[in-house]
Amino acid sequence: MQMSHSISRWLVWCLAPSVAVTLAACRGDDAGLTEPQIPDPSLAAASSPLTFTQVSAGWYHTCGLTSDGTAWCWGLNREGGLGDGTTTERDVPTLVRTTLRFRQISAGTFHSCGLTTENRLVCWGWGGEGQLGTGTTASRLTPTAVAGNRRFREMRAGDGYSCGVTVAYVAFCWGDNSSGQLGDGTLTRRLKPVLVGGGHKFLRVLARSDHTCALDTSAHAWCWGGNTYGQIGDHSTTTRTLPVLLDTSIGQLLQVSTGDQFTCALNVAKVAWCWGRSFHGESGSGFAGVFLSPLRVNSGTTRFLGVSPGGSHACAISTDNLAWCWGFYPLGQLGSPTFVDQLSPKAVSGGLHFKAVHAGLVHTCALTFEGRAYCWGSNQWGQLGIGNHGTNSAVPVAVAGP
Repeated sequence: MQMSHSISRWLVWCLAPSVAVTLAACRGDDAGLTEPQIPDPSLAAASSPLTFTQVSAGWYHTCGLTSDGTAWCWGLNREGGLGDGTTTERDVPTLVRTTLRFRQISAGTFHSCGLTTENRLVCWGWGGEGQLGTGTTASRLTPTAVAGNRRFREMRAGDGYSCGVTVAYVAFCWGDNSSGQLGDGTLTRRLKPVLVGGGHKFLRVLARSDHTCALDTSAHAWCWGGNTYGQIGDHSTTTRTLPVLLDTSIGQLLQVSTGDQFTCALNVAKVAWCWGRSFHGESGSGFAGVFLSPLRVNSGTTRFLGVSPGGSHACAISTDNLAWCWGFYPLGQLGSPTFVDQLSPKAVSGGLHFKAVHAGLVHTCALTFEGRAYCWGSNQWGQLGIGNHGTNSAVPVAVAGP
């Protein structure tokens, strides 16, 4: 059986030598590939929970914002990705060490970024590809300003790179550019923000693995970077170092989001579409394979408010505020104790009503209207925030208090 790219990436990380990595970071490797447990959903409710306004599931860690603008992170802390001044794993939310207040946060692979209430960008964690945007490849244990003194309206942390949109609707990216994911017409790594080519005006930009997409002010999507599996959606597998207009046949868009070598979008009719790598049903179309152009997610009459692709799975919030997931199942990231790949959307267990959902590499988190965060899937590094490591969950569990 062919191993998915995201699970391969997970295994490579655990086996790769690094002076910043201890054996504790990959504890329980064998257990991590077994079927997840189904704990009591109230497992973490005994402690005093935080009230979140936003939650972001990264590759191996999770971050969230509270109503007072403070940032909290939990999970793997390789080279400071949690921003608490240490490299210690955390299995409950831990305060990011800064006096800054934020209005957006994004968890990437081994780094995180935050947008302050003053519209300034800061990043922290591993900086080996220049993804912190500081002008060096040094890692940072606490938030550090992105070079350039620009004011941003939106940003995302990806896999070894980051992107943001300024208040003038201009996109910049920085970090790893080996697949053209920075969109500046080159394959050159950048240690500081570089202008995305094409002269487009963007509302938001989405960074994930080796490709990037952005939604422009006319509700059209543009993508660039790696295209091995057609994830750019231009009917080809050609790498693009400059933005390419997405197939407009699916109509004007409310959202476009990037996963690990696949992409999903939501049009104004609230119909979801996905394309690219779909070995495990990531397209949600009912089919597995590789798709070079958008396929409609097989959701019947269900319409969506938002869609979030992750490693080899995707999740969405329907118009009745229920969570649905599809794709690769093995660590419980679909939120359902049906341990087979799902080629079409399947409702997340528990019937909880959410206002937002965010899919990570092998875990997923969502936010209720009351501001409670719930996560499900892999907990190998404490990224579910339930107070322990290694207890994976196939159903939503409440994130614990600090």
